[in-house]
Amino acid sequence: MSHHQNASCFSSSNDSLSFSNYRKMAAKAPVLSQEEEIDLVKRAHKGDSVARNRFIIAQLPMLVYWADMSINWRVDKEDLIGFGVECVISALNSFNPNLENRFATYLGKNILYKMNDYHKVWLHLGIKNYN
Repeated sequence: MSHHQNASCFSSSNDSLSFSNYRKMAAKAPVLSQEEEIDLVKRAHKGDSVARNRFIIAQLPMLVYWADMSINWRVDKEDLIGFGVECVISALNSFNPNLENRFATYLGKNILYKMNDYHKVWLHLGIKNYN
């Protein structure tokens, strides 16, 4: 499922948001305790879209930080956020809340694996310089 299909959790339209809007949303995003995180994940796994969207939005500060740190990429920060949202959704769908891990740790590994896959595609296409 792409981030475009999940735009409803970020805006009322399918228009993409600017990075400054993502930054504003990240500043207002809830900080979840481990108990809240587990509850939202379990509810999301049962099909609760409100819990799912709240959980995704709670990850925005980490995604904005990650996009800010990716200054050497030839990719728009908005696209990096979209990539991050896709990673959050993928990780959310496969995350086991009964284990002792926090979601951020699991997400970090998911993002690294997906970045590695994208790098392989970019190298295959002849894109060797990201800065």
